Amino acid sequence: MIHKIYDMVGELATTEEPGQKLYEIIHPCLLRGEAVELDFTGVKVFASPFMNFAFGQLLKDISPEKVNQLMEFIALNDDGWDVLEYVMTKAKRYYSDEKYRTAVDAAINRFSTQAVDGYDLLLLETISKAGQFQVVTDDIDYSVVPDIQVFTSNNRLIQEAATQNKLVVR
Repeated sequence: MIHKIYDMVGELATTEEPGQKLYEIIHPCLLRGEAVELDFTGVKVFASPFMNFAFGQLLKDISPEKVNQLMEFIALNDDGWDVLEYVMTKAKRYYSDEKYRTAVDAAINRFSTQAVDGYDLLLLETISKAGQFQVVTDDIDYSVVPDIQVFTSNNRLIQEAATQNKLVVR
């Protein structure tokens, strides 16, 4: 059966919700070993949230080889192919490498519970894995991170630490 993606998303295949809807349509077919044809005619813009939800999570319980064998993409433009290849490469690693999956899940959890940006998130995961809990920084984002010691000359960060009763003066 051919699924016309434009009818689901219009010109923009960018968000999670339609990606999840597409996944819910194609996943059972693939589990049954049925071929799936996806026609992207008219879809012009792609982003990883759509691709992750539609295709990345297929690799949770279907092998990449089986997905490649059963899925046919029609009229997917170059940008769409680039995003799809990126997402599938990351999904393959996520679902096949337990250590990587654990690190990604920990980072996502930290991101959802602490008000830090993506760059700080990666640094905090590295610091945590190394068993280091002391950081020299002027970045105020670190004022919300529990269980670390921050050394700084940033007055705003010092004031924030004092407000939270976390200030230690040496």
